[in-house]
Amino acid sequence: MSHTRNPRICWMVYAFLLGLIVPPIGTAKIIYVNDDAVGANNGTSWVNAYKHLQDALAAAGRDDEIWVAAGTYKPDQDTAYPSGRGSRSMSFDLKSNVGLYGGFAGHESSRGERDWPVNETILSGDVLIPGWSNDNSYHVVTASSVDATAVLDGFTVTAGRADTGVSADDRNNFGAGMLNEHSGATVNNCLFIGNIARPQGWGQGGAMYNDHGAPTLTNCTFKDNEGNQGGAIFNMASEPKLINCTLVGNKGTTETGGVFDLVGDSTFVNCLFRGNTAPFSGGAVWAHSGNATFVNCAFSGNSTGWAGGGVQAYNGGKVDLINCTFAGNRASGSGDALLVQAAEVSMVNCIVWGGVELEGMPGAKTVLTVSHSDLLSVPVEGPGTSVEWGAGNIAADPCFVDSGYGPDEVFGTEDDNLRLLPDSPCIDTGDNSAVPADVTTDLDGNARIANARVDMGAYEYGAGPDRPATCTAYPAMDFNQDCKVDFRDFAIFVQSWLECNLDPPEACWD
Repeated sequence: MSHTRNPRICWMVYAFLLGLIVPPIGTAKIIYVNDDAVGANNGTSWVNAYKHLQDALAAAGRDDEIWVAAGTYKPDQDTAYPSGRGSRSMSFDLKSNVGLYGGFAGHESSRGERDWPVNETILSGDVLIPGWSNDNSYHVVTASSVDATAVLDGFTVTAGRADTGVSADDRNNFGAGMLNEHSGATVNNCLFIGNIARPQGWGQGGAMYNDHGAPTLTNCTFKDNEGNQGGAIFNMASEPKLINCTLVGNKGTTETGGVFDLVGDSTFVNCLFRGNTAPFSGGAVWAHSGNATFVNCAFSGNSTGWAGGGVQAYNGGKVDLINCTFAGNRASGSGDALLVQAAEVSMVNCIVWGGVELEGMPGAKTVLTVSHSDLLSVPVEGPGTSVEWGAGNIAADPCFVDSGYGPDEVFGTEDDNLRLLPDSPCIDTGDNSAVPADVTTDLDGNARIANARVDMGAYEYGAGPDRPATCTAYPAMDFNQDCKVDFRDFAIFVQSWLECNLDPPEACWD
């Protein structure tokens, strides 16, 4: 007996099976959150937005975006517990392939319409007694085993307190603002402020702790955070990249006010370190046993009661400083600007206004390589250390716009101005080949090379508002050659109307 197949039925079966195997295309959605929403609170629109961020995170699937309106959101609150569960262990857990975006007013139809600095969207760890930090969330945000598609963008992260105190390796001692574990999360346009990681004991990374991960942070600010080690950030065997970030006023209660970098490979591009403090080891940065690269970074008014007011490179660490500016940093012990201790540091196109010291350790290499840089003082070399001088170095006043102090004459405050005056000896004296190919702007966001040759320091003279006008070609009728035709040229024309210098004079009227 012969059998025949109906082609139409075959295709229907095939399509059905394919639908079971391949997820439908175009199912990604926007989930809305607004703590003032009065609709159905199902997240389908601004009117019907969820009131709690945790509900949106629970509902989010692959490629979804969560849009969050201005307001304050706490990790222990959801629809079931609108007043909170009272749990310090709860946090906002990021997901791969899900983006969280704050800064909305609550009416926008596109992400580009939001204004995150104006519409402040706060993720707060103040979960129990309001205003009393000792009972706050251990971590406001966590990112565990996620990749770069896990996005946190446009939020203020505050009031985390990591201080469980059970043991030195307890995760609840780390990363009060955000804990990244094996995380490659993307964090943009966020403010981390007022987070604390156990000020006495084992607390590490007041604002952020990165454990064996590689997060990327862009346009973020870390302000007034506190930790026993790393007031702002602690990196453990991680490879974070910070771009256009500001770290200001952070405090290490024992070591390092800004970034404690341990056994990692960190990159900082166009970052400002200002007014960070610690009793020991690196006012702004302690690069311990790993690699760290700083490009177009400024260090101003950072301080420590011991060593490395700006940066301390230590115990096999390798640090590259490219187009960096140091001014007004202080260390009660060694190295106001920079201490190189059993480490290797390369410095090119830098301005260092402050002391640089090298301290050796038995069996360790301690080397500072300097080229195309302005060092006002000769580095102090201890036993077993060396300074390798390359080409293009100077020792002169860099001529900052306001001597670096600003009108209040205090380093480490907002009015510091480390930009260059027109007569600075640091203009057009750097080495272009040292500038990474993917770095095209300076710390102000202006062109990194304004003329044919890069400047020393973090700021390029002549690339922004201070750029001197140049004439590319004189227009026709530009009688006074000021590169423009205006009433001055018209006045010259009128004054010279019918004037003739031909010889003989009668030729003028032929």
